Amino acid sequence: YEWFRNGSPAGENNSILSGLGEGYYRIRITDANGISIESEEIFLDEPEKLSIVTSAADLRCSLDTNGWAQAIVSGGTFPYHFSWSNGANSPRIENIPKGKYFILVTDANGCEITENVSIVQAGGIVAKAELIPPTCHNGTNGAINIDISGGEAPYSFEWNNGLKSLNHTGLPAGNYSITITDANHCSHEIFYYTLSHPDSIIIDLGKDITLCDGQSLQINARSDEEVKSYAWFNPYGLKISDKQDITLQEPGMYRVEILTEKGCKGAGNIKIDREHRKIANDFLIASQVPINDEIFVVNISDPAPDKIEWILPDGEGSNFEIVSNDENILSLIFKQYGTFTIGMITYSGNCTETVYKAVLVTDKENIANYEEADEPVLKSFSVFPNPNPGYFETLIEVKDDNPVILQLVNSGSGKVTERRTLKGKKIYKESFNITGNEKGTYILNLYTLQSRSVKKVIIK
Repeated sequence: YEWFRNGSPAGENNSILSGLGEGYYRIRITDANGISIESEEIFLDEPEKLSIVTSAADLRCSLDTNGWAQAIVSGGTFPYHFSWSNGANSPRIENIPKGKYFILVTDANGCEITENVSIVQAGGIVAKAELIPPTCHNGTNGAINIDISGGEAPYSFEWNNGLKSLNHTGLPAGNYSITITDANHCSHEIFYYTLSHPDSIIIDLGKDITLCDGQSLQINARSDEEVKSYAWFNPYGLKISDKQDITLQEPGMYRVEILTEKGCKGAGNIKIDREHRKIANDFLIASQVPINDEIFVVNISDPAPDKIEWILPDGEGSNFEIVSNDENILSLIFKQYGTFTIGMITYSGNCTETVYKAVLVTDKENIANYEEADEPVLKSFSVFPNPNPGYFETLIEVKDDNPVILQLVNSGSGKVTERRTLKGKKIYKESFNITGNEKGTYILNLYTLQSRSVKKVIIK
């Protein structure tokens, strides 16, 4: 078999020729004896390429369902079969809402083509809103201003609260919606807006507090807002001050009210209780201390508080090291130069008192009258008699009337039996009577601001 296309060999020697395009074809057949015969030329006509053109009618309103779409097909081989994404099988579909539609066309030879068409709302209504929340918490001066485009004027409006104007003012925080209808009576209920509350202004006056005899409380009504006026009220509701700061002493519930420059109100409350007891807060620390030397911070509050709490600067381990933290006495070594602040909180009943002191860490040669090891602050320290039945005395001599702290500790229980602060003299003679305490070994600690000395006291 020899096939020819348009007069030229087609390159096939089978009885069937496939995959043919448009053209003239003939075949020559030769038998075993060399006898040949040729067919007449056959013209294969190829149809035009299958193509589709779609068109559609836009909607006047977004909720309309009177749209239509159609497909015009050319090429391929008639008849055609139509298959739309909405299930229709005609060239034209009608009474359809807005959306995207797909069509598949198949010709008589099984050739396929697909296309899509969109039904849209021509010039649909667009609403852009400017939301203005109320100035103050629970305020009613919010607003929603709307700019409209699209659709066909004139428009009509209706808010969910019945207002029929475009812009809405005098609003509290809340949820709002507006229905906009154009001249084509196309209505939209999809424009929703929310106005949020500004945060309420709360003046933090701190926790409720208990004051002891001689204590007062100074409060500052701080606010992040620009404040126009202040008003303080006592427990009886009487105005007592129009200042930002106030000092309070008497028990009761106090209230401050502020008015900001924007016209917003804020308030805060604090309750003061009183206990008829004394509270003291005082501790000793040198104002200048040498770097890398052990120093002592000693509680000398009188009367003695129920408990104390030290407030140390940041950077423990890098800026300073705690050597010991016994009851009422703190031992530190500063490792960095600079000024550090140490505080102490004393507790007595429900009352507290806080005191801060600054200490400068520098080199020894920068500290006036600093006592080196060969010029000790403590010149002598003795206990007699020792052992004793619970009565004993101690004799102490210091240089330049330096303060001294004595602390007697039961070595068995670790409990502080007695603590005394001595100051204003160079020689101190102190008598102790602990006959009511258990017998045994006691440790008498003596502290100056730069040193510690220890005596063992035996009570028989």
